Amino acid sequence: VKNIIGRQVKKQVSKTVFAGFNHVWLQDSTCLKLPDVLFKKFPGNTAHGKRHAVAKLNVIVNALTGICEHMQWDAYTVTEQSLSAVITKIAKRGDLVIRDMGYFVLSSFRKLNEEGIYFLSKWKYGITLFDSRTGEPIDLIKKLKNKQQIDITVLCGREDKVKCRLVAMKLSSSQTEQRIRRAKAETNVKTNHNKQYYFLLGYIIFITNVDSDTWTSSQVAEAYRVRWN
Repeated sequence: VKNIIGRQVKKQVSKTVFAGFNHVWLQDSTCLKLPDVLFKKFPGNTAHGKRHAVAKLNVIVNALTGICEHMQWDAYTVTEQSLSAVITKIAKRGDLVIRDMGYFVLSSFRKLNEEGIYFLSKWKYGITLFDSRTGEPIDLIKKLKNKQQIDITVLCGREDKVKCRLVAMKLSSSQTEQRIRRAKAETNVKTNHNKQYYFLLGYIIFITNVDSDTWTSSQVAEAYRVRWN
């Protein structure tokens, strides 16, 4: 596994992208269906009156070496957000943490900032953004209109006001259409998407505390791709 991950990183990411970091940590999870008799230990979903057992495996892997520093089994009902703080026990000053939106917790980003740990994540729809200088709310739709990309410093969240860099890049029409089709297929009472949501699906949007002297906008996207390995 170590060799496979190491090879994949070298294939898809240039050496300069991670040159300034001590370690690069990927935190992610996957689910595994278990025999239903284990439902009490690993409660999962209930469908048609039948209860299913599902386990969630949360891992933290060093993207540069392939070493798995942390592996934790939980029930399916344990959210990634509740597991987001685990990274602070492993990452140290000068390290980089890459995670997806499941782990998007503003207090966790603030903690990483305070500890001198770098982070990279996709922005989560609905999280309010503010101008880092004036403190005024940012209309992201207006900022993006007729632009291929933006790269700005923002304050993220109404309460936490986490200072970070927001990088948004326009996707191709085929990528956008695919995202919209998927979103419409998943639409239900709880996810009644509006026009603004569908507009933003035309962009890939990141937040990070890695400055523009270290990464260009394209390098932000390049660094995030290592998560898909």
